[in-house]
Amino acid sequence: MKIFKNKIFLIFLIIVFGVSIVNNLLNSPKFQDKIVVRVLQSQMQDTESVTDTIELSFCGIGSPLGISSAQNCIAVKINNKIYLFDAGARSAASIGRNTLISPDQISAVFITHAHSDHIAGLGEINLASWVLGRNEQLRVYGSNEIKNVVDGFNMVYKNDTQYRTDHHNNSNWNDGDFLSTSAQNINAITFEPSDEPQLIFNEKGVMVYTVSNSHHPVEGSVGYKIIFGERSITISGDTDISENIFKLAENGDILIYEAMFKDQVKILSSVAKQVGNKRLSHIFNDILTYHADVGDIKDNIEGRNTKLLLLSHFVPAVNPMTERRVKHIFKDSNQKVLIASEEDMLISLPANSEEIIFN
Repeated sequence: MKIFKNKIFLIFLIIVFGVSIVNNLLNSPKFQDKIVVRVLQSQMQDTESVTDTIELSFCGIGSPLGISSAQNCIAVKINNKIYLFDAGARSAASIGRNTLISPDQISAVFITHAHSDHIAGLGEINLASWVLGRNEQLRVYGSNEIKNVVDGFNMVYKNDTQYRTDHHNNSNWNDGDFLSTSAQNINAITFEPSDEPQLIFNEKGVMVYTVSNSHHPVEGSVGYKIIFGERSITISGDTDISENIFKLAENGDILIYEAMFKDQVKILSSVAKQVGNKRLSHIFNDILTYHADVGDIKDNIEGRNTKLLLLSHFVPAVNPMTERRVKHIFKDSNQKVLIASEEDMLISLPANSEEIIFN
């Protein structure tokens, strides 16, 4: 019994001693610096992608009034080039947290429409990718309305880019200009939307088609389809049910469609009115007219031969009941469906395969 008590006491001393050592280390500036260095090394490593594979992640799925998530932004990575679809508020920060994306790899941005929650992060994305080494203008594709957006961001950031150029290009840097002055502004590339798919981007085997969707009264609202080899991803943009989008997605790998539970939004409108918030009630009622109900999406994707449906940009915001409700709606369907996640969703589409890999 005495030996047992001695062992217990010895273990206790070892634990106390160990805790003391760890505590002293954590409070040591030198040890803290070593931890910081290790973390930064892991974050600053090159983000090389798998060759000939489409890698899909979400850098924003939030709604205009949401505060817990970055607003709409989808990242598609192919052979170390990144193609963004929309650039909502806080999407630049989300990209910064994504260890698979380096901002200087952003090759082009495709804007679905000029609502603020799809464009507000454009200036920050342009700035980050430029400062981190992009040496060509950031190309931003969209309907004619996007020219106003791009001109506005270029004007707003005019002083900022000049300050940074004056500072860094006059410092001790021996490898040409540190910041490329020819790359500091955004370049708008516009097109006239059409009900028929039109090819607007074709570079190094990557093709992007666009087609009008249904988001009236928003002018020039479109969806996109990005193709590389035999693999493809279609992005609806904000829209009600749009035959153009479903046709574009036929026989493809992934369709990302914005989603709403309209019956729940009607309840939100009713409750807001009951408590005297007429303005919020009015907003909830209005948005019913130009977004797509999950049940209607289910009905319209049947028979399209689209391997995976990803529901994104949810209204109401995704909550613990969302997945159960989606499963219930699709319970009699053969369509594979998932809810998009900004934090932990990475999907790969390897070349010469029909496989969809979740990482």
